Amino acid sequence: MQQDSDDEDRRRLYHRYYTCLLTLMAAISLASAFWGYQRARYVDDLYHLINPGDRPNKGEGTIQYLFSFPGMLVLATIANWVAPGYMLRRSPQSEPGFAVAMMVALALACVFVTATLMRVHAVSLLVG
Repeated sequence: MQQDSDDEDRRRLYHRYYTCLLTLMAAISLASAFWGYQRARYVDDLYHLINPGDRPNKGEGTIQYLFSFPGMLVLATIANWVAPGYMLRRSPQSEPGFAVAMMVALALACVFVTATLMRVHAVSLLVG
């Protein structure tokens, strides 16, 4: 019985660490997007301006182009802070499975932060 309580406490601690790291990544992503937004002018079709002829789909404005990935990270962060019990129940119950799920989620967050930084860099090159 004590072992189950220790495992649950450890899972909560790991989840708290994960949530803090996710919050930090969301803050970095938002800060870089705001920085890029302050430097860029508003353009209705910024995506095609940066990547001419890349895709024939509907264009992305400056706000949508810069804040799509930070928005997803902020939503994930809010979900983890508001409903940690739900997030813990939805995660794998075994310790290795839980660790793998947290690492995959952090890796995905790293991809979102990297994509945001790449987009901000493209905007800063465009503006000069």
